[in-house]
Amino acid sequence: MLCCHVIPAENSNSTSIAPLCCSREFTGYVTAVDVSENGREIARVLAGSADYSVAAFEIRGGAFHLCWREREAHEGGVTAVLLGVGMSSGAGFSGGKNGAINVWQVKTGELIGVSRALQGRVVALRQTPEGRFVVACGAEGVIVVMDGSDRMKVVAKILCGEEPTAMVLERGKIVCGFLSGAIREWSLPFVERNQF
Repeated sequence: MLCCHVIPAENSNSTSIAPLCCSREFTGYVTAVDVSENGREIARVLAGSADYSVAAFEIRGGAFHLCWREREAHEGGVTAVLLGVGMSSGAGFSGGKNGAINVWQVKTGELIGVSRALQGRVVALRQTPEGRFVVACGAEGVIVVMDGSDRMKVVAKILCGEEPTAMVLERGKIVCGFLSGAIREWSLPFVERNQF
């Protein structure tokens, strides 16, 4: 089930949060969710599931409205999703257990690109604020930096030597956490620190 909640204001006495809306579109559990905002409201949701599918929703009138669903989006469950921003606005990215990263036209669900830059499970997908680069890390211990277009050309590859568990981008840096308990940082290639 996929639910949308409103977080109570700081001065609220509420201890429980009832969902605004829910969707039961997936038959497997939801594994990844990303949202894009339209002002203060959530405009679009991209979600992936253990049932191999990816779906896009709009939230209107307090309800999820399914835009599209690709039931066989990946060979194996979906492990990461990302809604494009900036230069990649209108695109959605999904990563799977098989290492494939699919690029979707979010409005229509059309598959417009595929990257096989990773061999193992996609652990995380992140994007630079202007949408120029998409960064993915894979369970085989590799981080790839790709252009944010539907071509997904690899512009840099970092060999980590161990399996990452989480990744963030911040101020021109890639920061990864690993199964070993280590946290490592790299400069994002080709990006000036003051760009984001």
